[in-house]
Amino acid sequence: MRHQKRWILAVCLVVASFGIATAGESKSVYQWVEVDEHGERHHERIEIDGPRPFLGVEMGPLSEDGIRLMGVVEGSPAERAGLQEGDFLVAISGEPIETSHQVQRAVLRSEVGDWIDVEIVRDGDRQTLSAQLEGAEEPHRAWGYRMKAHRRGPKLGITPVEATAELRRHLGSRDDEGVLVGSVIDGSAAQEAGIEVGDLIIAIDGESVDSSNDLRQLLQERAGETFRIDLVRDQRTTNVRATLDSK
Repeated sequence: MRHQKRWILAVCLVVASFGIATAGESKSVYQWVEVDEHGERHHERIEIDGPRPFLGVEMGPLSEDGIRLMGVVEGSPAERAGLQEGDFLVAISGEPIETSHQVQRAVLRSEVGDWIDVEIVRDGDRQTLSAQLEGAEEPHRAWGYRMKAHRRGPKLGITPVEATAELRRHLGSRDDEGVLVGSVIDGSAAQEAGIEVGDLIIAIDGESVDSSNDLRQLLQERAGETFRIDLVRDQRTTNVRATLDSK
């Protein structure tokens, strides 16, 4: 049963987040979409007024030991708690962690000033450290970990999420094809084309999309153009047409 539960968490969790702020306000809205073992989508929404909880770690891919920490932000709650680059994160406050998005959600469900238990593996030894979350105004810090800077180029208006072979199969695609849509920006080319959170983009103009790097490169080649996007939604393959700015 333990193995089955881990499989469901790893395969069926799909998360998207974004912040919305208006003049004179600092309110942020974060939304998640989960796809369960039956292919049904479940939505969760968190609204935060003022500073967002911040932990301060940069994460790499999942391994057998957990999610490897690629960096710890200087002066952050994570650093003060004793987290180090090279640690493997396995749980937060007793909840197993198998994706960076689960870390994000665990942080955002907490309050500024809360203490959270961060369970790690270091040099083969499992240990638990306690971190007190800070508040952060900057959007990139609100995710609870440091995000890489966006590259320049034409914007489709989505957050691409790398998908595992199991998740691709579960959604109705091949093991080696597809990038998950984590979020869709209001007013973007993606929204106008009808792309939705949870869609799996599998091809651009017939060229296979196997990773977010593939997607980025194919989009860069189509600045100012209208093109076809093949995607999988509700275990069915469909397509839409999108037009990118020339920037």
